[in-house]
Amino acid sequence: MDILTINLKNYNEQNPYNGDGIKQIFFLTGNQNKINEIVEYCLTLQSLHNLIGFISIDLEEIQCESEDLEKGSTEITMNKIIKAIDKIHCLIEDGILNFGTDKIIFIVEDTSLYLNKTQNNFPGPFIKFMKPIDIINLVNGIEIINPGQNARSSRVVTQFAYAEYNGKKATMSDIIVVSGETNGQISKILKGIDGWGFDFCFIPNFQECDLEQCDLEQCDLEQFNDNKELLKKIKDKTYSELLTFLPNVNLKKYISHRTKAIQNLFIRLEKIFI
Repeated sequence: MDILTINLKNYNEQNPYNGDGIKQIFFLTGNQNKINEIVEYCLTLQSLHNLIGFISIDLEEIQCESEDLEKGSTEITMNKIIKAIDKIHCLIEDGILNFGTDKIIFIVEDTSLYLNKTQNNFPGPFIKFMKPIDIINLVNGIEIINPGQNARSSRVVTQFAYAEYNGKKATMSDIIVVSGETNGQISKILKGIDGWGFDFCFIPNFQECDLEQCDLEQCDLEQFNDNKELLKKIKDKTYSELLTFLPNVNLKKYISHRTKAIQNLFIRLEKIFI
């Protein structure tokens, strides 16, 4: 996969960007961790992978004003892409960006973590402002006040919002939102050495994953008699631990909220380009 990342800070009127019309699907993010996860998934695609690029852009975010954090998360994501396309449109109009094609899809992503026993499932979209230890401390407090209420129950949702750019600024009616969700628990302590964000404290429900779909051929699995035994070994592992539990296999991606969202996203994109 030929990866193209456009950093808008590098382009101006004296040094414009002129594309060749090959890249037509652009994820708007400068977060290298997100880029890595998206690229890893896209490498498995039989089509579209050569159309994908990334644009590093500062994304403006409104604050969630809705009492319903899930509704507010969608509002944040849609507002984010509208403002991003506004900025890109101005750069195209000024001749600073030229993608070499009239058919372009722009995409933004936003992830929320919902604690099922907090008011309005807080923190939701505000998770980006919390460290993993903050999440654990919050849940520990809830568990002390309400023992036996399954305070650690949680779920993670990734939303991708996309729009087809047609030479003008986007409106709400132009935006399509797809999502992916993984249920799980918050760990009592930070666990794992790799990963980012809440990878160190989120334990996914691996019962939602079909291990038959996992690429386990590269691993020595003689230590496990069958998939049920493997599931027992990984059922209490955080995302971080799943990244390194089996050599050469990223188990996180088979249950990840982001992977599920990307799968749903590309089902729609294939209908546009194929």
